Amino acid sequence: MLKNNVVFEVQKRYALGQRDFSKAELRKVDLQGVNLSRIDLQGADLSYANLKDADLSYADLRGCYLNEANLIGAKLKGANLEGAYLIRAYLTRANFDEACLKGAFLTGAYLTKVHLNKADLTGAYLTGVELNGAELKGALYSEKTCFEPGFDPKLAGMEKKSALNTPRKKKITAAELVATFNLVAGCSKQYLGNALTVKYFDSSRPNLDWLQNFKINNLALISFAGAGEATVTTIQLKWFQKWVDSFVKSCSLIVHDFAKIVAEKQQKEENYILVG
Repeated sequence: MLKNNVVFEVQKRYALGQRDFSKAELRKVDLQGVNLSRIDLQGADLSYANLKDADLSYADLRGCYLNEANLIGAKLKGANLEGAYLIRAYLTRANFDEACLKGAFLTGAYLTKVHLNKADLTGAYLTGVELNGAELKGALYSEKTCFEPGFDPKLAGMEKKSALNTPRKKKITAAELVATFNLVAGCSKQYLGNALTVKYFDSSRPNLDWLQNFKINNLALISFAGAGEATVTTIQLKWFQKWVDSFVKSCSLIVHDFAKIVAEKQQKEENYILVG
């Protein structure tokens, strides 16, 4: 395993609101039990890493190297592992419910009691694995998914992917962004008060005309000047996420665990836009 100072640095930067650790070199790192939900580890090398019981829910792990990594009991619900390498990885009791594993390499992985309900396994390589003890209800597969000879995906509760069950991209409205920012601002008000929340709201805002539609009053309540039901474009969503990330970093200068506080608050809510 890597030295503790590497682990400390990752946890420190994550606590300060940083989520982009793409292409990081973290071979043999020991992050057992650590909360890294929504982290971006796209293309990172975590081969042989100890991620037992770690929280990687909704993380971006596309093209990530997790060969022979210990992910026993890890939480990866909703994570994106498209094209990831999990060759001979230890995935016993790990939760991959609703995760994307399109084209992922799971050759020889240990999948005892793994949760893969509603996961996308289209084009995944599942040769040399035992799936009979896995939970696969509603998981998607395709003609290109490679199973062990004799395995019946339909009998396991899986569904063959077609144009009819391809999920549509969810449209996001300005009103949903307001609700999301009010959730984050609510955490700020609790620890920093209204005045500082208003100050950081304004100082962290990127200089973009569309973002000027978001207003905040003296009670630190956020509203939108335009039509709340208006659909947000991809670039507008990126601007918004950049703003919220900057706001969280500002608050973290005073409340060091602020990013964690926000993440825990988000996890308790049923409907919110991913931030951080």
